Amino acid sequence: ADSAVSSYLFSVPREIVEVSINTDGSADIEYWITFKVEAGGQPIDIVDIGFPNKHYDINSITADVNGVPIYDIRVSEVIDIGVEIHLGHMTITDNGTLHVKGNQPYMVFEDSEDSTMASCEFGNTWWDSEYTVGTTNLTTRMIFPTTVDNTTFVKYHYSNQPDRIFFRNNRKIFEWNEPTASPSRQYKYGVSFPKEGVQWFTSIPLTSEEITLLLIAAVISFVVLLFLFTRLYSQLKRHRRL
Repeated sequence: ADSAVSSYLFSVPREIVEVSINTDGSADIEYWITFKVEAGGQPIDIVDIGFPNKHYDINSITADVNGVPIYDIRVSEVIDIGVEIHLGHMTITDNGTLHVKGNQPYMVFEDSEDSTMASCEFGNTWWDSEYTVGTTNLTTRMIFPTTVDNTTFVKYHYSNQPDRIFFRNNRKIFEWNEPTASPSRQYKYGVSFPKEGVQWFTSIPLTSEEITLLLIAAVISFVVLLFLFTRLYSQLKRHRRL
């Protein structure tokens, strides 16, 4: 969602998102989002963009507004997993298109229905309904890894048949279009393809921060248990003396 200030009011007339699946199991995620500030709404100076999991590489993320680069990209203080892009001198006062691209590791997993296949699923970023009006012409493209060619068996998820299937730069692409999508709702899509030549994962690992917190919790638990044991042992010794 956009920064938590109640005076934001905007529409998202157009959104295009491309998810390019890599053979290392990551995906390059790229957005083109057109914002329009509605009457009574304050200019858009910060935009929060969600990412699928906590392992996103913030150093890989680039952004621009109408082609002008934006360099102030930080971990979001508003959404759990994502970044906040401070638009600075490119603050959107009327309308403008924000372009964002970044790499997201751990995006390819074993297909739950066919162990010979790998799968990738994705849901787009969205904004709180408190700050949005209107509908969005949403286009989502999932770009298969380079291991897939025109003869490779592939499939889609969620019974959402692609609106268009095509090749670009020798990469097979499934495209879905929601001409009247809600800017305050996430739309999920997925594809499957053969595992061969692609790294895949069974689960998303803990981040280094999560591991550190678990270790701290384990140490604290050990100290507490040691204290309780020592206290109990001391009480038992006193009881025996009596």
